[in-house]
Amino acid sequence: MGMSIEAMWQAEFNPETDVIKKVGSRDNWYQKASDFWDKEEASIKGVLGGHDYLHEPDIRDSERFLLPFLKSQTIGNDRALDCGAGIGRVAQHLLMKHFKKVDLVDQCAKYIEEARRLLGNEPNIGEFYVAGLQDLQLKERYDLIWVQWVCIYLTDDDFVRFLNTCKGHLKENGILVLKENLTKTGFIVDKEDNSVTRSDELYRGIFERAGLKVVSSKLQEGFPKGFFRVMHYALAPL
Repeated sequence: MGMSIEAMWQAEFNPETDVIKKVGSRDNWYQKASDFWDKEEASIKGVLGGHDYLHEPDIRDSERFLLPFLKSQTIGNDRALDCGAGIGRVAQHLLMKHFKKVDLVDQCAKYIEEARRLLGNEPNIGEFYVAGLQDLQLKERYDLIWVQWVCIYLTDDDFVRFLNTCKGHLKENGILVLKENLTKTGFIVDKEDNSVTRSDELYRGIFERAGLKVVSSKLQEGFPKGFFRVMHYALAPL
């Protein structure tokens, strides 16, 4: 049986443990991820790690997942937040089509600058925030908080804190949609960008810790072979 994810975090942040390429501290964990993305170009290709051909099937399946909540009026369409927004790829091609106001947050300042250049004059664009999700503070309340391909960079404890922050800023009947890569079991740590890809079981454990329930989930379709499976989760407060 392999190491538990709790033991992995303890080993990575404990100065007395012997771990290959050990991170050493929470700050170091986030700094390496920040440095990694600062080197990527501010484009769809850049924010998708060179896999820009994933953009169209990604947006298509995301819209298929989101539309039933809107058509049934399960959620409102006043305001949405795009977390890990990058240059505004999801905001521009999905959220702005369906919400009256869309806010964006990303830790990479150059991405937010490019998002502001591309989208800043659009009437349904709201606020631009430069912040890591581990330190996120919000002031608005949202019908939808969209979180995609970014929670892999959060420690488990910060992941729970982030979800609790989001939960406290959902409108009545609002939902959080999290879209992330999945491992079949356990977790995989990538020291190139300090990310951790989790299993469905681990995600659901974190959701439970944060007082959230899964109201719908669906696997991404149409991605080439060789990629992680990608799951959409729609989450609501317990």
